[in-house]
Amino acid sequence: VDEPLFFTSPEAHFHISDSQRYSEDITSWLQSNRNDPACANFLPLLKDHILGHLRGHPYDGNERGFSHQDHHTMIFEKN
Repeated sequence: VDEPLFFTSPEAHFHISDSQRYSEDITSWLQSNRNDPACANFLPLLKDHILGHLRGHPYDGNERGFSHQDHHTMIFEKN
Protein backbone atom coordinates (compact mmCIF):
# COMPACT_ATOMS: atom_id res chain seq x y z
CA VAL A 1 0.00 0.00 0.00
CA ASP A 2 1.42 3.35 -0.97
CA GLU A 3 1.58 5.96 1.73
CA PRO A 4 -0.47 9.07 1.02
CA LEU A 5 1.98 11.96 1.29
CA PHE A 6 1.19 15.64 1.16
CA PHE A 7 2.36 17.74 -1.77
CA THR A 8 6.06 18.57 -1.78
CA SER A 9 7.61 21.30 -3.86
CA PRO A 10 9.76 20.04 -6.77
CA GLU A 11 12.56 22.22 -5.38
CA ALA A 12 12.62 20.22 -2.11
CA HIS A 13 15.57 17.87 -1.81
CA PHE A 14 13.63 15.24 0.10
CA HIS A 15 10.12 14.08 0.95
CA ILE A 16 9.86 12.40 4.34
CA SER A 17 6.76 11.22 6.14
CA ASP A 18 6.06 11.96 9.79
CA SER A 19 4.76 8.40 10.16
CA GLN A 20 6.65 5.11 10.39
CA ARG A 21 3.52 3.18 9.44
CA TYR A 22 4.55 2.63 5.82
CA SER A 23 7.99 1.47 4.83
CA GLU A 24 9.86 0.91 1.60
CA ASP A 25 12.22 -2.01 1.11
CA ILE A 26 15.36 -0.19 0.03
CA THR A 27 16.85 -3.26 -1.66
CA SER A 28 13.75 -3.74 -3.83
CA TRP A 29 13.56 -0.01 -4.53
CA LEU A 30 17.19 0.09 -5.65
CA GLN A 31 16.68 -2.98 -7.84
CA SER A 32 13.64 -1.46 -9.55
CA ASN A 33 15.59 1.79 -10.14
CA ARG A 34 18.94 0.22 -11.09
CA ASN A 35 18.95 1.86 -14.54
CA ASP A 36 18.31 5.35 -13.16
CA PRO A 37 21.58 7.33 -13.10
CA ALA A 38 20.28 9.27 -10.09
CA CYS A 39 20.44 6.03 -8.07
CA ALA A 40 24.09 5.26 -8.86
CA ASN A 41 25.95 4.59 -5.59
CA PHE A 42 22.79 5.53 -3.68
CA LEU A 43 23.20 3.09 -0.80
CA PRO A 44 26.83 3.89 0.10
CA LEU A 45 26.08 7.61 -0.20
CA LEU A 46 23.02 7.22 2.03
CA LYS A 47 25.08 5.34 4.60
CA ASP A 48 27.81 8.01 4.47
CA HIS A 49 25.19 10.70 5.07
CA ILE A 50 23.57 8.88 7.99
CA LEU A 51 26.89 7.92 9.60
CA GLY A 52 28.06 11.52 9.37
CA HIS A 53 24.99 12.70 11.26
CA LEU A 54 25.18 9.91 13.84
CA ARG A 55 28.84 10.72 14.52
CA GLY A 56 28.20 14.44 14.83
CA HIS A 57 30.07 15.60 11.73
CA PRO A 58 28.75 18.95 10.50
CA TYR A 59 27.09 18.77 7.10
CA ASP A 60 28.76 21.09 4.60
CA GLY A 61 27.39 19.62 1.38
CA ASN A 62 30.53 17.55 0.79
CA GLU A 63 29.84 14.16 2.33
CA ARG A 64 32.57 12.40 4.23
CA GLY A 65 33.31 8.91 2.92
CA PHE A 66 33.24 6.06 5.42
CA SER A 67 34.79 2.62 5.06
CA HIS A 68 32.99 -0.58 4.08
CA GLN A 69 33.54 -1.70 7.67
CA ASP A 70 31.69 1.41 8.88
CA HIS A 71 28.88 0.78 6.37
CA HIS A 72 28.47 -2.78 7.64
CA THR A 73 27.70 -1.44 11.13
CA MET A 74 24.38 -0.13 9.78
CA ILE A 75 21.22 -2.21 9.57
CA PHE A 76 17.98 -0.90 8.07
CA GLU A 77 15.06 -2.30 10.05
CA LYS A 78 11.86 -3.47 8.35
CA ASN A 79 13.78 -3.81 5.11
